[in-house]
Amino acid sequence: MSKVTRIVKSIDLNQKKYNELSEQARLLGMLRKEVWQKFGSINGSGINFRELRNDWVKTRDFNPLPAKAWKETLRDVLDDISMYEEAAKVQVRDAIYKRTSDKAERKELLSKLKGEGWKKCPFLSRKMRQYKRHGKTKVENQIILETGVYSQFKGKDGNTWLKIPTFERGKKLSIPLNSNIDLKGCLRLILVDGEVEVHYTIERKKYKPCGSLSLGVDKGYTEAFADSQGNFHGKGLGKVLTSATEARNRRGKARNRLFQIAKKSPKKRKNLLRFNLGRKKLRQNLEHQKNLIRNIAFQAAHSIVDLANEVIAEDLTKPFVNQNKWKKYNRLMSAWAKGSLAEALDSVT
Repeated sequence: MSKVTRIVKSIDLNQKKYNELSEQARLLGMLRKEVWQKFGSINGSGINFRELRNDWVKTRDFNPLPAKAWKETLRDVLDDISMYEEAAKVQVRDAIYKRTSDKAERKELLSKLKGEGWKKCPFLSRKMRQYKRHGKTKVENQIILETGVYSQFKGKDGNTWLKIPTFERGKKLSIPLNSNIDLKGCLRLILVDGEVEVHYTIERKKYKPCGSLSLGVDKGYTEAFADSQGNFHGKGLGKVLTSATEARNRRGKARNRLFQIAKKSPKKRKNLLRFNLGRKKLRQNLEHQKNLIRNIAFQAAHSIVDLANEVIAEDLTKPFVNQNKWKKYNRLMSAWAKGSLAEALDSVT
């Protein structure tokens, strides 16, 4: 059974704790950048995590970082680099099929591509250099916690408190969460605007049986989906998208006016940048909007699967060819949640 990611957030986290977490994440971010710099190209292919970790334990000092923190970050980055390489290999496979129609030659090239044999093949190494550019990262707000590193307890309000290692050996920092969940497995802490997001994985649950029909569905703007029997699913999506887009447009115009005033008036600049042109509320509004759209999309997808055991849908992942429309149309279409609709339909089915 596959796994899915869930998120819980900190609540009422004081500034001192957040600053200490930010410093730990910053130091781990420096390690992330170094690993990508050293192993993010094709020359870093085939790096073994355990061998590299054992070598760095003997030759390097990462104080004041907790040992488990930098080791898990190293493993996480090497996994990212490995996935980045596999994505490049998908494009190389397409190039192999375009290069030759000889089945024996294709089989030989594909077998070399699976392992490290591509490094000795001029064609494959050239294509890997073409599609696997030197990667890099700017992530410096994440902390990885493996099982056994953290602990948890229930607070007076019944919610979970997460305890994680700090720079001082044997001392742990407690983070109050907005849920009473019992956390298990590896955790990813992401620091955003004074809050800590705790990402964890759970086994995907089994849901009730699907329907028996075979339905074709069309993604829409006013409604999320329309099926081949004339039913509409996810009504009200268009109103949510339009109101949010127009509000964002008005807010953007007002912010632009304030920004021009800040550029022309040095006396007002500091206060405007601090109190009027921040991005914290913008991020909160965007996150609320995204969650609202995903909620409508997933409810609509579930209502379709309640009726059907086979769903046929058009592919809207590619951009529209004709973009010569009026400004408002383009603004509304840019906010159209094609990705959320496709994700919901794919996930639920």
